[in-house]
Amino acid sequence: MPHSRRLPFALVMLALCAGAGPLFAPIMAAAAEDRSPDLSTPQSALVAFANALLAGDNAGIRAAAVGSDEDYHAAEAMGVMVSALRRLSDAAVARYGPDNAISTASANLNLTVALRGADVKVDGDVATIVRKDKPAEAVQAKLVRRDGRWRVDLASLPKQDMAQVAAAAPVVDKAANELAAEIAAGRYKTAADALAAFGAKMAPPPTTRPGAVRPQK
Repeated sequence: MPHSRRLPFALVMLALCAGAGPLFAPIMAAAAEDRSPDLSTPQSALVAFANALLAGDNAGIRAAAVGSDEDYHAAEAMGVMVSALRRLSDAAVARYGPDNAISTASANLNLTVALRGADVKVDGDVATIVRKDKPAEAVQAKLVRRDGRWRVDLASLPKQDMAQVAAAAPVVDKAANELAAEIAAGRYKTAADALAAFGAKMAPPPTTRPGAVRPQK
């Protein structure tokens, strides 16, 4: 099993905001109610990209980003993960109310505040997202302008982190969707119980030690 199954809930919850993360907090935070794909400015391109991630919209992701086939695959995997976790958070809110352990853990899926801690610096046809509180950390993610349209430059994102997201996405998607259905069915008394179940679903299966004898059926 991939190492990504050991990721803590916070990292899985926003593969972009925890480990792959500070880079994507501002991108995700730009999401708005208007889902029309406006790529006229770096900020509006971030909105389009974030909305596509939240919807798991592969066509929207490709429209709002540039990169290689490998880059697109990783971004689409991120969309699978983020959209599944958003559905899980919505299920938790519906069952337990807005102040619950799962929604607290996934606070960055409420995308209205993180952009306050980010800034977009434009230099010709390249825009860079930086953190206002830590400018020394400089590049968080980049956008490029081609044919008058801004798009997220997927190549500017760390390859290792994006590969980790791609590996984790199917496991997170399955676990989050299963848990959302179980929450809706009333299986867990509290959100804390459901969160613990999510951790169990994400844990790698037990392995047999070399030389160990399996019990006879």
